[in-house]
Amino acid sequence: PVAAATAVFLIYPIGQGSFSDGMPLGISGTFNFMIVFQAEHNILMHPFHMLGVAGVLAAPIQCYAWLLGRVINTWADIINRANLGMEVMHERNAHNFPLDLAAIELHLQMDKIPA
Repeated sequence: PVAAATAVFLIYPIGQGSFSDGMPLGISGTFNFMIVFQAEHNILMHPFHMLGVAGVLAAPIQCYAWLLGRVINTWADIINRANLGMEVMHERNAHNFPLDLAAIELHLQMDKIPA
């Protein structure tokens, strides 16, 4: 908390060139600061922010599924279940790509370059 407060109240305003650009202490000023900060730096589209939000939202769902005793299948589980009826293969298929990833045709831009 000390490092975050130092960054918000001291480091960021110095970097912006004025302490009037720092976060105010009131609640409405704080909300305004967060909106302006997001608009200037586009935090919501940063990949690390997206991963953090996904982790925060997915963790309770996975805990609830674990609480109910449900299994959350991986791609390897789905592929192995699809291959259970095949007598041709004698070992489980845990090292191939998922079928929907392997079925995509690639259209390279180099193919369209005139010779």
